Amino acid sequence: MHSTLSKANVSNSEILSLILGQDSVPQHLTHQVTFIAAMTTILAGVAYADGRLEDTERKYVQQLLSQFASPESSLGETIRFMIKGICQHKMYAQPDSIKYLSQELCDAEKLVILCFGCKLASVDGHVELQEKRYLCKVAADMFLPAQYVATVFLLFEGNYTEANPDALKEVRCLLDPQRFRSIDPAIVKTASFLRSKLFGQMQSSFKGSECKKPSYERLRQFQEYQEQLSEVCGDLEKVVQSEEEFTLFPSILSEEIKRLTEKVRSQKFRVAVVGEFSQGKSTFLNALLGEEIQPVRAIPCSGTLTTLKYGPKRKVVCHYKDGRQTEIPFEAYQQQASIPEEAALGDRSIELANSDIAEIVFEHPGLELCKYHVEIVDSPGLNEHPDRTAVTERLLENVDAAIFLSNAQRPLTQSERELLQNLKARLTQNNPDGPAENLFVLVNFMDLLRSPKDKEQVQTLFKNFVLDKNAPLIKNDNRIHFISAQLALEGILDGQRNEYSDPFEQFVNALETFLVEERGELSLSRGMENTRKFTSGIQDGFVQTIKSLEGKLTLSASEKTKIVEKIGEVSGFDIKVQVLSNELFNEALEEVDKSWDEWLEGIDERLIEKMDYWTTNYEDKRRILRDYSEKFAEDISTDIDTWLQERVIQYILQPKVKQLENEIAERLKSVQQDLRSIDKASGTNLSEQFNLTNMGVSLKFSSNLDADEVRDPTGFWDGLGLLGGGAGAVVAGAFAPFFWPALVAGGISGIVIGSLFRDLDTVKEELKAKVFEKGAEKFGEAAEDILKNLVEKIELALHQAVQDFQQVTKNSISIMCDLLKQQENLAIETSRQKNVISQKIFQKQTQLAEIEASLKHIAEIASV
Repeated sequence: MHSTLSKANVSNSEILSLILGQDSVPQHLTHQVTFIAAMTTILAGVAYADGRLEDTERKYVQQLLSQFASPESSLGETIRFMIKGICQHKMYAQPDSIKYLSQELCDAEKLVILCFGCKLASVDGHVELQEKRYLCKVAADMFLPAQYVATVFLLFEGNYTEANPDALKEVRCLLDPQRFRSIDPAIVKTASFLRSKLFGQMQSSFKGSECKKPSYERLRQFQEYQEQLSEVCGDLEKVVQSEEEFTLFPSILSEEIKRLTEKVRSQKFRVAVVGEFSQGKSTFLNALLGEEIQPVRAIPCSGTLTTLKYGPKRKVVCHYKDGRQTEIPFEAYQQQASIPEEAALGDRSIELANSDIAEIVFEHPGLELCKYHVEIVDSPGLNEHPDRTAVTERLLENVDAAIFLSNAQRPLTQSERELLQNLKARLTQNNPDGPAENLFVLVNFMDLLRSPKDKEQVQTLFKNFVLDKNAPLIKNDNRIHFISAQLALEGILDGQRNEYSDPFEQFVNALETFLVEERGELSLSRGMENTRKFTSGIQDGFVQTIKSLEGKLTLSASEKTKIVEKIGEVSGFDIKVQVLSNELFNEALEEVDKSWDEWLEGIDERLIEKMDYWTTNYEDKRRILRDYSEKFAEDISTDIDTWLQERVIQYILQPKVKQLENEIAERLKSVQQDLRSIDKASGTNLSEQFNLTNMGVSLKFSSNLDADEVRDPTGFWDGLGLLGGGAGAVVAGAFAPFFWPALVAGGISGIVIGSLFRDLDTVKEELKAKVFEKGAEKFGEAAEDILKNLVEKIELALHQAVQDFQQVTKNSISIMCDLLKQQENLAIETSRQKNVISQKIFQKQTQLAEIEASLKHIAEIASV
């Protein structure tokens, strides 16, 4: 074998045995090593093609190889053995060696190696004829298509105008850094450099009509309607402003109208962009905005939550986890929004855990979409880190639309299917059996699929999954689009349409239609309806005041006494509800604590059983560690979620929440009945005013509570965060942020794989055992914090229910007090003063008529 490479069926393992001077190479030899061996062999051939090795060539090869591994690492040592064996046996001069080393490589990988060779040949300022002939020969030995080879040579010579346009597109596609993520971050980085160098100065070769930024005309028109309604609300606020001592309106009414005005003025659409890491979210956002704003690298870089919004000037504000806010220069934005490149190429988890930035808010006057009260949130990758996953899950609670990005090259992996299903569950908590109406699925990188058949298969796969007739995830086929964010962005920036301009514009139109018709028109309609209710309520208040002025509404002494007694009784309701809430919380605390101890007793055994099912396709130690640590955290999250659902929610909390809500419902019913009783006896309209001043407080209380229904009246389960993956957030809040760094710092990094040729299965089992050991230790340290976190959420949710009730009782007391004050003032008003008040009421009634006319006009032009 060592004397010749001409025999049939020679494998790359045998070639590597010769190169490394070893008798055999295990079958689990990594693809990364095979790639490096082929690349090093060809680089050596280029260097020796002209019969001499220049210093510039030697330095380039050293610099290139150092990006793949440090000289001190085991891989670096292996590369040194490679170079020695390649030169000793002159492997670069043997066609069969190149043929067999490259037989497992794809065209994209071969093309990168050819580019490396061309770059090496040109480092001394010119390409020798012998070097070019050698590269042509090895390209043929690798069976690399001739059109690719010719195109690469033309690109390195700067003569891209002479290249075949179709071949140019294919080479550009093959050099996309996304193709190499599974091999090595260094290839991603170098491919990005090559692509930028070869195509950076070249304009789009696609000739067509002009491609412009999205105009968002419908959103602009809708915003005009919102602004008109805001003006109407401002006019209504002026109507209820008190200009004299006599009370024309309940004092609480003015507060409620201010809240309505503020709500209308602050109405915005919130759009979240989510997905696993490295799906092209930042490039997609740049295309959506029509400007290269989000930082884009060929490595994962979205290191924190970033909110993009419109502002009169460029401004970037960092919101820190400790509550601080700091404005930073615009030039520093991309650096702050990115994971440092060293961390992205190495251990991202430690960098994320050490980050003290909670969110970056970016304002810009040129963000066309954001001009119309649209905020875009670029979320961290859902699978990048447990803590970032929790951030994304919390983000989804208040979004109008969620855009899920997937990768056409890695279509619907198991983890991605689970993420999509969890995302759907989070967005459909009020209707868990139906599809998510506000979920859009974008399949990115369609341009990297070379054959029409591949594209058709990917489209069929996604549509079958998300539009499954038995359990659809999205509303209809207008919610799924197949795009290339990169080419869409290039078309916008170059001003030239390409084949992916239309698919992107179709998505933009679908999103705009959804925001305007299914979200905007609903909010506009609600705002107008609430404004109508207030104008009607004010008119009713005027009627009551006029009756008082004319002496038609006068409370007797006994009626006034009854109202005073009712005020005292309602005040007592607050105390009783608060006492009951405290009692229920203490009972729940005791029961949850006992149940937690019971759960902890068997957690080790349950996790050991699950550990048997841990698998990983990685062969790099750090990636294996991260993979296993994520599986450990996922197993604990799942086990906690089961405990929360089956024990805490069903048997402990639901009965107590039901008891509290029944008490609140009975008290509210009593208040309503008493106000109606006073209205009936005195001719007042207190009950109508009560309804009007409590529009912002939920009065719906369910008697048949379950984990979904109870959310609506009190937000209890929202507060707990226990539905649709919330348990993972509970765990992440107290455990996951420091779990992975602790594994590395706590001794697991000391497990040395050693030689590349050690049995990988043995290494994986050792790493698995160490992850479990260290994970169990860290979980034990975090268990108390997890329980404390849960208890705080329970207390906060119960407290919020009491606060809502207190707001209702406060409003009812205010209404009754205002009536008594009005009656007291009426008794001392002169006839002249009463005439002045009557005239003031008439003026305000005229203003209300104008407001009602404006509302009617807005409804007509907006077709609401």
